[in-house]
Amino acid sequence: MEYGLWTLKVSTPFNTTIILSNATIIYINMAPEKIRSTDGGIELNLYPGEWEISYSYEAPAKPPAPHKPSDQLLYYAIVGACIICVSILAVLYIIRRRKTLKEFSGEEAEILKYIRERGGRVLEAELRERFPHIPRTSMWRLIRRLEKRGVVQVRKVGLQNVVELK
Repeated sequence: MEYGLWTLKVSTPFNTTIILSNATIIYINMAPEKIRSTDGGIELNLYPGEWEISYSYEAPAKPPAPHKPSDQLLYYAIVGACIICVSILAVLYIIRRRKTLKEFSGEEAEILKYIRERGGRVLEAELRERFPHIPRTSMWRLIRRLEKRGVVQVRKVGLQNVVELK
């Protein structure tokens, strides 16, 4: 190859066929017996003798690569899916929580709300202080009802009862 041109020098004792793919003939020293165009190339039928053929070669064009979604688009799709999932879970949690509070009487719902506000754990004595209008025995019965329903758990710590949400 010289100056972007390829040169083929051949000495043949008999008729020869040469096929040049993706090439353009620039120079040929004699007239060939036959020149024919083929799919993507040129076919030369040569007489016996000394041949010199100069041609330029064009590499076949690569097919375009399949379009790949960019990493940024994939990132946005994943983030969007996560946001949708979290939103759905939040709505389901709120609906479940509202249904749960509707299942309880007014006093039960107030007590559960107070326990939740205090981190899910309070002393029974704190409940009596916060709700002085509920008599001590009624408070005890109310907490036992909630415990039987599986909403709270009562543990004895020293001389006091700790009421925890389950």
